Amino acid sequence: MVGTQKGAFLLTSDERRESWSVEGPLLKGWSVFDLTLDRRQTPLMYAAVGHFIYGPAVHISDDFGQTWKQVEHVPRYESGHKLNNVWCVVPGRESEPGVLYAGVDEAGLFVSQDSGWHWEEVSGLSSHPSREEWCPGAGGLCCHSILLDPSNDRRMWVGISAVGVFRSEDAGKSWCPSNDGLDIIIEGKTHKDVGTCVHRMILDPLNSERLFQQNHRGVFRSTNGGQRWERIENGIPNNFGFPMVMLPNDSNTLFIVPQESDEFRFAADGRLTVYRTTDS
Repeated sequence: MVGTQKGAFLLTSDERRESWSVEGPLLKGWSVFDLTLDRRQTPLMYAAVGHFIYGPAVHISDDFGQTWKQVEHVPRYESGHKLNNVWCVVPGRESEPGVLYAGVDEAGLFVSQDSGWHWEEVSGLSSHPSREEWCPGAGGLCCHSILLDPSNDRRMWVGISAVGVFRSEDAGKSWCPSNDGLDIIIEGKTHKDVGTCVHRMILDPLNSERLFQQNHRGVFRSTNGGQRWERIENGIPNNFGFPMVMLPNDSNTLFIVPQESDEFRFAADGRLTVYRTTDS
């Protein structure tokens, strides 16, 4: 499932991956920020989209993208913040059928209890005391990573650019910054524990104390639920980048795509290169 500024595309192959078929564009004319397949019940596909005229929206498909229905009650702030785009839609835990979370720009979190048809603001995050000192990255002030602890239904994390990581231990009612060990890029006058720019964050599904992130200033790992981060950059030519992916059946294997630097956002030496770790 591939989202682009020109719509969505589905790429299909067998396990040999020697040849591919391409279907699309689906949702033609929409900028597709995220595509998610929820397998918990009847498989549903969610698309977080935006349009320069129609604004942000969520679309749902129950036939793997052949037809779509636009959600009437999309995420909307009650607290006065502006909602520019829906950045991601994340299914809830296996024990929470029908629950989904959405991360948005301007940064915030929304939850749906009815498979995405209605959304409610998680105000504990959007009204955090440090909010007045949150600054956007180049892509906006976006909540792009949402991680749910599979073994603790009260613990979750979010990644916000260019603010940092926040952790909740009470199902989203309250949040604390979890940026110890990360470089602060834009330091606030009052809140010194925000202002780092996480680009992508991943949770080990077998060990929820272990998280990984590609940050604006490097590649990091936490072994205590995000309370402290350490650099893991041995063998990487450049530590700036955006993507980070974990192998589904091996949480010690991750992939990143380094770029030259935050100033020169190109593939190093003009050649797109994927780097892999097999020992976390």
